[in-house]
Amino acid sequence: MGELGFLQEELFMFYLGIDVAKTKLDCYLLTQLEPLKGKAKVIDNTAQGLADLLAWLTKNHLPHHQLHVTMEATGVYHELAATLLHDAGVCVSIANPAQVKYFGQGLAVRTKTDGVDSQVLARYCAMIKPATWMPPPPEARILKGLLARREAILQDLFREQNRQEKVESTVTPELIHQSINDSIAFLNAQLTKLKTKLTTISTAILA
Repeated sequence: MGELGFLQEELFMFYLGIDVAKTKLDCYLLTQLEPLKGKAKVIDNTAQGLADLLAWLTKNHLPHHQLHVTMEATGVYHELAATLLHDAGVCVSIANPAQVKYFGQGLAVRTKTDGVDSQVLARYCAMIKPATWMPPPPEARILKGLLARREAILQDLFREQNRQEKVESTVTPELIHQSINDSIAFLNAQLTKLKTKLTTISTAILA
């Protein structure tokens, strides 16, 4: 029986650890716990990279619904992978970095494994079986994005208004005045559009 078949028979689930970075995902598919065996793969932390990972899993005859993925919470950089994998039918867990670090230190005593990486995360997933993570509903995801965008525009508007005050107190070419005024008008228009979208989404969530 092959390695993958062994793990499926013993654990009824495949375990994948993902070490998340800003631009890449280091993945380790655990195929056997003792002795440790697995397959490593590095992908881009993008939608296309996640599509490549799912295609690789399918090529290796790994049903998405029998896969348990664990990654650490890393600011916002884990959100794309966690959400897209969940939407593809994969069981996803978001592990507490401190707990994984403690687990990894315990492994290092026996296996000399250094660091909290994708291999440690895969073993953590198989041995601890952390709770399943559920993303917020699609409407809530959109609302979160719109609110973040609104905050960014408000900050830009505040900076432009400060610039406007400064140039009005100095000898400044009319072209600069016009540029700042145009920028403020554009940002206010964007805020108006966002307000409309936020109202629509909020109404849908509360309905």
